[in-house]
Amino acid sequence: MADPHAVLLLEDHALLRATLVMALRHGGFTVYPAGNISEALALLVDQPAINVVLSEVELGVSALDGFTFAAMATALRAELGFVFLTGRDDLLLSRTARGREIHLVKPCPMTRVEDSIRQLMAPGLARRA
Repeated sequence: MADPHAVLLLEDHALLRATLVMALRHGGFTVYPAGNISEALALLVDQPAINVVLSEVELGVSALDGFTFAAMATALRAELGFVFLTGRDDLLLSRTARGREIHLVKPCPMTRVEDSIRQLMAPGLARRA
């Protein structure tokens, strides 16, 4: 049975990733954490229940960022929704949020992150179970 609350979390900082996993699970989500783009792509292939991605924009020293990952991921799964987090609002200036994409600037309340994820979920599934 598919899990309508499945979220892929792409965050390269281990401590922040662990904190977000705990908070999202407390919020009722099933979380699949990834520390890099390779792990995240593998999870998308292995976990068809994932329907929303929560991703940091800057992913460490890699030349690839969260927006690049989104392009790769939507080539695999066009239906995915994306919530992008960044502490640098300047990274969002040249990017307009696309259809199933929400941009958040850190710090922001966890409730806002959760509400953004729910907003991108299939109609009727956006409320906490």
